[in-house]
Amino acid sequence: MVYELKDKIAFITGAASGIGFTCAQEILKAGAYAVAIADIDEANGEAAKKELIKKYGPERVLFIKTDVTKRDQFENAFKETLKQWKYVDILINNAAIFSDKRYELEIATNATAVVHGTLIGFQHMSKDKGGKGGAIVNMSSIVGLEPNFCYPVLVATKHFVLGFSRSMGTPYYYNRTGVKVVIICPGFTVTPLTNNLPSLEYLFPELKQHFDDKSQSTIWQPPTKVAECVITSIKEGETGSVWVCEANEIYEVKIPDRKTVFSYFLVMVYELKEKTVFITGAASGIGFICAKEFLKAGANAVAIVDIDEANGKSAKEELIKEYGPGRVLFIKTDVTKRDQFENAFKETLRQWKYVDILINNAGIFSDKSYELEIATNATAVVHGSLIALQYMGKDKGGKGGVIVNMSSIIGLEKDSRCPVLAGTKHFVIGLSRSLGSSYYYSHTGVKIISMCPGFTVTPMTNDPPSREFLFPGLKQVFTEACRSIPWQSPNVVAECVIKSIQKGENGSVWVVEGSEYYEVVLPDRKTLRK
Repeated sequence: MVYELKDKIAFITGAASGIGFTCAQEILKAGAYAVAIADIDEANGEAAKKELIKKYGPERVLFIKTDVTKRDQFENAFKETLKQWKYVDILINNAAIFSDKRYELEIATNATAVVHGTLIGFQHMSKDKGGKGGAIVNMSSIVGLEPNFCYPVLVATKHFVLGFSRSMGTPYYYNRTGVKVVIICPGFTVTPLTNNLPSLEYLFPELKQHFDDKSQSTIWQPPTKVAECVITSIKEGETGSVWVCEANEIYEVKIPDRKTVFSYFLVMVYELKEKTVFITGAASGIGFICAKEFLKAGANAVAIVDIDEANGKSAKEELIKEYGPGRVLFIKTDVTKRDQFENAFKETLRQWKYVDILINNAGIFSDKSYELEIATNATAVVHGSLIALQYMGKDKGGKGGVIVNMSSIIGLEKDSRCPVLAGTKHFVIGLSRSLGSSYYYSHTGVKIISMCPGFTVTPMTNDPPSREFLFPGLKQVFTEACRSIPWQSPNVVAECVIKSIQKGENGSVWVVEGSEYYEVVLPDRKTLRK
């Protein structure tokens, strides 16, 4: 059924210019009653408001200066819109930046703020909360559907938006709220940001030239085309649907089930003998079992890195008892703090001179505390990957090696029970596949692999009350689902981590679920056209 725009109220972030402003124009043109522009840029916001008022009248436009990375500011802007017009029918989470060099701000703007907006939208738009239902549009990108070595963190944030939004766009939510969630993936689009290419901040300066070269051979589209795609998705898209707009073409894509894209291709063996391994979240669970299995497989030493000091010291003692002194180090570390992560890495280097393998394993399941969850599961993986490339890379005096970034099977699918967790695990795959390109490997000799475990028995999964869900009803849904899912031991996951290190290709993605182990080959987005 077509969702009509006539007389609707729209709230758009990042709408002072570019795609957001064009969406505001086109939505008003299509018959919407009013638009609220939320943006951190006050000067452009006021200018945008003035331009829209001139064409559509003062009663139909509102500008609210808003830093969307601050949940309280986002919610206050939403409430101000409700005061003005009573309802919000359409929310477009469009605000974003391209600043891989300042990746913590980029993650806060492109990922965390989308969670803020979506949850605030559900709270105030839902029929079960007194709203009228409506549509939430979350802006991803074509790089949310594929890797790109030029801007790996940007890619990861757009993968996050895709994973989180598809999970929130399941019937579980729509049936309760009447709010559908759709995802837009624009290609190269002419905006003030892209018109000022020198302002784009890359992880490494040389990446700019690669991006410039690519952009010259790319068909660029006007923001009006993206706005057209947004309107099409609002009117015709099903909840959870994914729409691409590139080279002036609009189409919907269907994301395949992970079990349809598997492969068992294995390559040259990487030996573990005499290697030094650095593992985060290793005081218990999968991380600790990995430490044991590495030592058993011939690794020279293991650094256990964890915020849990008591379990960390206990894990160290157990490993020393089994494998002898001089081979185990415990370092209390909060991996969400880059300085602590780097200091732990340096301490390991002082002890054993080199680190050959990094396992970014630390993670939490706490959708209710989603800012901490994103910091632990996503931002910390960026910290670890970049620190490892700095100290392990052959171009920096290291010996090369392997980074394994822990994702999950829900990094490859939607999951209504834990949408933010799903977003973070999509993030890890997007980051790892982008950093796992031949461009980085040719310089560093460090291969990067994603590991996607299924349901695994760990201290966290043995303690269901410790899991924090977005909404109380999700706990029961999750608990019931757990009864019918095959669980595996952390030993199986550790064994597969070792196999992927030994035989996996750079950039590869591996799944281990129900004790079955396989590689997935993710398709090109152009083959996903629905």
